[in-house]
Formats: sequence, structure tokens, C-alpha cells
Amino acid sequence: MMPMLKTGASRLAVVLCAMAVAGTLPAHALEFSVSGNVLHMAGPIKSGDGVKFREFYQPLKGKIRIVDLNSSGGKLDPADEIANVIRADGLTTVIDANRSICASACTVLFISGVKRHYVNASAIQDGVGPWGRWGLAFHEGNNQLSMDANHYSGAASALMIADYYSFGVGTAASLLTKAPPEKLYYVSPATAQSLNIATSVSPPEGWSGREVAVVAKSGSPRSGHGSAGTQPRRH
Repeated sequence: MMPMLKTGASRLAVVLCAMAVAGTLPAHALEFSVSGNVLHMAGPIKSGDGVKFREFYQPLKGKIRIVDLNSSGGKLDPADEIANVIRADGLTTVIDANRSICASACTVLFISGVKRHYVNASAIQDGVGPWGRWGLAFHEGNNQLSMDANHYSGAASALMIADYYSFGVGTAASLLTKAPPEKLYYVSPATAQSLNIATSVSPPEGWSGREVAVVAKSGSPRSGHGSAGTQPRRH
């Protein structure tokens, strides 16, 4: 099946809503690292991260098959840029619920995977909860310019729903309204599979579950995986 990509014109609404934020961000920056054929992404998604991702990924194109996600969300526009590359190159996405959060705009990245693995999530139950837990989670979009007390943004929510449909997983839209911006709706593996958000709850082939990063975003050797082990926080 041909990858579904968005053109610049179709994303005009994103430009008009440049301040719309689809998640509440940790203090650190989005970092990329590599172990084998796995590209690890950890941290909030900010303006310019789409370009940073392409610069990091391009020399590894053809070697990377899996994108391991750990992000509490962030800006939709760069998330779309990254998601389009993931889908175009037929990459697999994975969330390890033992150590990672994938919430808000990060759900767009997860859904863009041709294969989507939600692993080690057997303890997670469907329901609304506070920020600070691991797993796959959804909430309504927000915009810091919104006059609502919780910064709710119908425009940001609509853009995320459009993303889900664009990547062929429109069923995820039903989860977006289950939690307000200041909370998260955590998703069990059974629900994720039944809605085709996750295609598997088993580890993908070639993924060890260990964070052994050998390349930092600067391209210099580095041990560890940036902020992936940091408990997600809300600001």
C-alpha cells in the first residue's frame, strides 16, 4: 500500500495554529540515539524537530527498521514531519510500557508506523489518570493561547484526528475526547489492538528492549539514551 503523506497545502491549518500544543511537555529536548537497527526517540516534540530528525535519520536510512518512542507529546507540525518519514520508509514503531510514555502528539508518531508494537503493557488498564505514568495515552488538544482554564483547543484536537485518519487509523479518534488536556486516557493493549492502533503486543523482531544507544544526536559516541529513563513530568 502506498504511504499516505500530507502536502504543505493540506497542512495550512497547522501553520495557522502554530501555537497549538497537543501535549504538556517535559523540560528536556527531543533526543535521538541508535542501537542496532533501532532508532530511539525521547523527549518533547518542539519546533524544528522535524528537521533535526531528518538530519539524524538520513545517514541511517536503510539501516533503521524500528523507531522506539518515549515522548509526552508536543508540537503537531514537527510530529507530522517525523510521522511522514516513518510511514514513507515503512518503519515499525514500538512503545515499551515498562519505561516509556507515548502521549498526545506522540500518538501520531506511533500510528504512523506500518507495524505498531505496544509491548510490556499487560498491567495497563483503560482509564483516565494523571501525567507521570508509562504507556500509550490520549487527550484533547490544547493551545497555550486558549482562554479556557485548561487551554483546551478544538482546533488542535481536530488536527490530531485528521492525522489519525490520514495514516489509516481513524479509530484512534474515539479516544481523543476521553481525557481533558490536563489528564491522560491510558489505553490497555487489548483496546489498542481492537482499534488497530497497535498491530501487535509482542516485541518486533530485532528489538531487544534494551536502551543501548551508541550515537547521540550530535553524532558523537555516547552511552545511555538521553532522557528516555526520565519520569515524564507535566509543566
